[in-house]
Amino acid sequence: MGTTVSGIVARAARIGLFLRLSSVGFSSLKGDAVRVLAGRQGSRPGSLVVRDMTIEGGDRGLVVLNAGSVRVEGVNVSGCRRSGLHFSSCHDARVATVTSVGNGLDPIQEGDGLVATYCKGLRITDSSFTENTRRGISLGEETHECSQTVIG
Repeated sequence: MGTTVSGIVARAARIGLFLRLSSVGFSSLKGDAVRVLAGRQGSRPGSLVVRDMTIEGGDRGLVVLNAGSVRVEGVNVSGCRRSGLHFSSCHDARVATVTSVGNGLDPIQEGDGLVATYCKGLRITDSSFTENTRRGISLGEETHECSQTVIG
């Protein structure tokens, strides 16, 4: 009781990781649904591809930490207590055809569709971030590009 546990945890080595899950559902998980650690701080970050995934529930839907080249495509995330997607310390991240809707169900901590902190070169295309309790996308101070993206 009260323990925070992630549903799926994956570590990417320097050579990289490809992750594909058709559907992941968590109804009462006290932790992140899918957490990917692409490298340790101070080490050379690994590359990562996340494709064709549906996540429902969890504290945060998809969390990617310390990644080099990141590709997230065809991901749908909803019903998380906090943010749908969270990227931190990532380089050359590409997000395409992602839908993040109805996140931020925690009554105390509202949530965003996508949060990116300490990310360089984040590009978001053909994606939708709607009906989240706080913001569609919350970005840090690095350079980012968005095109054909619905934010609400």
